[in-house]
Amino acid sequence: MVFAFAQKEECVILTRDIDFLNEPFITAKHEGVIFLRVSAQDLEAQKRSLLKILKSFVNQEIFKNKIIKLLPNEEYEILQ
Repeated sequence: MVFAFAQKEECVILTRDIDFLNEPFITAKHEGVIFLRVSAQDLEAQKRSLLKILKSFVNQEIFKNKIIKLLPNEEYEILQ
């Protein structure tokens, strides 16, 4: 399973899978989940959104145990 692997390897997960917004992921300990809600067809928008969040949170510890939803127009929402 991707989540167990990411926990073991201490990786942040980048996903479009809405299941990561539910239990057990929202309460489990993890290195972070970035939930991508930017259009899959707009690669430039995806790139801009990811770069913005990565530049905003330069320390990986900030992602720890958080779910961050990347929204259109380079906005984001921290869910956890």
